Amino acid sequence: MNASPLFSVCIPAYNVAHILGATIRSALAQTVTDFELIIVDDASTDGTAEVARSFGDPRVRLERNASNLGYPGNLARCFSLARGTFVYLLGNDDVLSPYALARALEAFALDPDVAIITRPYYWFEGDDVSRPVRHVPPLDARQDRVVSVDADDTTLIAVFETLGQFSSLAFRREMIEGEVDPPVFTAHVRPFLTTWKKHKAVFLHDYVVAVRTESSQTRYLPSIYEPSPIWTWVQLFQSVFAEQRFARQRRLACWNIAGHVYGLAQIRCRAAYRIYLREAAIMVRYRPQNLLRPAFWATFLGFALLPRAVLIPLVDRLKGPLTGTSRRPITLSGHAIAGSVQP
Repeated sequence: MNASPLFSVCIPAYNVAHILGATIRSALAQTVTDFELIIVDDASTDGTAEVARSFGDPRVRLERNASNLGYPGNLARCFSLARGTFVYLLGNDDVLSPYALARALEAFALDPDVAIITRPYYWFEGDDVSRPVRHVPPLDARQDRVVSVDADDTTLIAVFETLGQFSSLAFRREMIEGEVDPPVFTAHVRPFLTTWKKHKAVFLHDYVVAVRTESSQTRYLPSIYEPSPIWTWVQLFQSVFAEQRFARQRRLACWNIAGHVYGLAQIRCRAAYRIYLREAAIMVRYRPQNLLRPAFWATFLGFALLPRAVLIPLVDRLKGPLTGTSRRPITLSGHAIAGSVQP
């Protein structure tokens, strides 16, 4: 492996011995082969490190933290260990298209000032990557788009919507600005937005990553909801876009995140009731129009009254229709370097 590989694919990992193998296999199957795969094991108590070692591929680089740093601290360590020209983030339970790095390389070549890449993505349950349960769509389904932080409101919102997950966000390492954010939900978002303030981004048009749902921290770690997620996002937007020059971006970002009324379902199912009430209040504060939205009241009151024993299975069944299951087929795909669509 070269001393300075083209890509550093970074996986912050913790207690995922049962699923890490599938993620590693998808990374090692890339059509672009010049990369290091950095797996930073955050003091796991299962066999996560052993799974990483079992591959015996010289591109796999296992690093173990002496103590548990938590996701933000572990992500920061990933950035610090990366040696590649480009840093490519990958969740420890997610799955890449074999063309993911090739597509990123094409995107970075579109403009020398492109410093970051975002993408559409979809969630899946179980082991069937071919069955999306919901998705975040592309900005333009026909082509990649170079976008600046001064883009129109529609474009800005589309980019903001992609930042809920960190898998397949990519950075030109020498252009990265900002530090990892301390809260879990926005850890990866601060360096993305801070870099975007100075450089361009590319929004890919095809789906190069599938995000696994059932192993997410949001399902089993209630402590990550303190402080409440929307407040965390609002604080980040106000900090990153603090200058008057970014007043439009700041207002729009806060307004948009406050419109995620169906996110109340997750809070009600997994967090303390006081956080649920606070989340709803923040939504009204930053988007007063919520008071006039039937969807807000139906969601807020309905979830407030239902017991969790009823609500959790109900939400699991409704998540697709509520949050955007595609009406057309979505496949984990990508474009080969030649440009033809691959399965």
